[in-house]
Amino acid sequence: ENGRIVRNERPPRLTGVGEKLTTAWLNEVLVNRKRNHPWLNLRMPHFGAGVGDLPDLITAGAGISPNAAEPTPDRKLADAGLVMVGEQRGQASCIACHNYRGINRRKDGVVPAPDLSEAGRTVRREFFVRWMLDPQRIAPGTSMPQMFQNLSAEERQLKIDQLWSAIVHQDKLPLPKGLLDRKTEGTRIVVGDAPVIFRMATKTPGGQVDRAINVGIPGGVNYTFDAVTCQLRYVWKGDFIDAGPAWNGRGGNPVNAGGTGLLTIRNGHSVRAGESLDDRAVRFLGYRLVQGLPVFRFQADGALVELNVAVEDDAVVQTFEVSGARHDLLYVGDEDNKFEASGERDGNRIRIPQAEKITLEVKLPTEQK
Repeated sequence: ENGRIVRNERPPRLTGVGEKLTTAWLNEVLVNRKRNHPWLNLRMPHFGAGVGDLPDLITAGAGISPNAAEPTPDRKLADAGLVMVGEQRGQASCIACHNYRGINRRKDGVVPAPDLSEAGRTVRREFFVRWMLDPQRIAPGTSMPQMFQNLSAEERQLKIDQLWSAIVHQDKLPLPKGLLDRKTEGTRIVVGDAPVIFRMATKTPGGQVDRAINVGIPGGVNYTFDAVTCQLRYVWKGDFIDAGPAWNGRGGNPVNAGGTGLLTIRNGHSVRAGESLDDRAVRFLGYRLVQGLPVFRFQADGALVELNVAVEDDAVVQTFEVSGARHDLLYVGDEDNKFEASGERDGNRIRIPQAEKITLEVKLPTEQK
């Protein structure tokens, strides 16, 4: 035991915690055991539902309505903010100290700092602004530097607004520059500022897809396309594919599509150009790339179909471009997923009259907005 270093750890101060933390995050910490200081050995006891009323009371005690919504920052400012989060020489570079999306870029000897990508849901904007203007005033002795000191008040506020926008909208942005210098972290395939396509048998909540084409989109949204039935099967938010089962050992095992599910399709939600709905009526022809994203090509009852998949904030949009159809075009949904589309509707089916060229846009609301 001689020479052992003992580190004293203290819980964070509760002073002003109601005006600092969002009500939702207080609830996550007090009721659901969430933490954003994982390097600490000190752990708060878990009281569970016994303190379920505290988040609202703490917020109200700070003079804030527990139901008050935080204003959404201008998305147009986020790109400039992401530059500050990433690696820069001689300028603000948040990832020099902070983790980001669970990835640790800290160097030895640097005091740990919370995951910056989580700040948009843990702290309130007003506190974030005060913190950025003078962190020492709020937490004397903190290692957080005072940023943008040599700028005018207007320029300083713009920088803070840009950084806040990048943090709040982080799930729609690519990884910041310098966070990863490689395309994989272990066996995890990482999506940077360009889309990634990974073809491998994949387990989804809707079942295993043997000929899966997994697409990772910058910003943390991904989807799985089934090349046998020529249909979208699963859309999720979070990390892309961990290729360990396919790469480790003898390899060749199915990988898992995890994350937070936004859309799960077990059957249907594709087009046919004949009366037959049999999967044998379709034949996959591959895909072409448009700005790195695939446009899937397949034959349906002899017609050529090109499918583009776009993931928006609250919906997944499938756009079908069909040429050479000899019959009416039929889009068939299911009982689980509502959809919006123009055309003659009969329950979960949309019928478009036969034509040489047909464009059909189908919008499927996601489970999380």
